[in-house]
Amino acid sequence: MKRTILALALSLLCLAPALAQQTAPAEDTAAKRQDIRKLLEVTGSAKLGQQVLAQMMNTFKATNPKVPEEFWDQVMKEFDSGTMIDLIVPIYDKHLTHDDVRGMLAFYQSPLGQKLISVTPAITQESMQAGQQWGLGIAQRIQKQLEERPKSSKGR
Repeated sequence: MKRTILALALSLLCLAPALAQQTAPAEDTAAKRQDIRKLLEVTGSAKLGQQVLAQMMNTFKATNPKVPEEFWDQVMKEFDSGTMIDLIVPIYDKHLTHDDVRGMLAFYQSPLGQKLISVTPAITQESMQAGQQWGLGIAQRIQKQLEERPKSSKGR
C-alpha cells in the first residue's frame, strides 16, 4: 500500500510540470500571438503583403485586358490582410519562442531596427537587380560556349 501511494505521489510529481504547461500556455499563447501581430505590424509585413498583391493584380490586369475593372475590384475584396495575418501568426508561433518575438520587437522598435525596416525595400530591389545582372552574365557565357562548340559535338 505504501508503495502504491509512493508511486502515485511520484507520478503526480512527474506530471505536475506537464500539467502546468497544459494550463499556462493558453494565456502565454494569446500574449505571444498578440506580440507576433505587433511584430508583423512594426516590420511592415502586412503592408508588404498588400504591395505584393497589388503588383500581382497589375500583372493579371495587364495579361487580361478584356476583363472588366469591376471584376478586379471584386477579386481585391477577397484579399483581406487580416486573414493573411491570421494564417501567418501560427507559423511564427511554431518557429519562434515568445522571448524570440520580444527580442525582435525590441530590435525593430529600436533606431537601428527602424533603419533596417526603412532601407530593406531598397536593399531588396538592388539585390534583385544585381542577381539579374549576375544571372544574365552567366547565361551569356553559357550561350557563347554553346555557340563555340565544334559542330560535330552539337546534338550529342
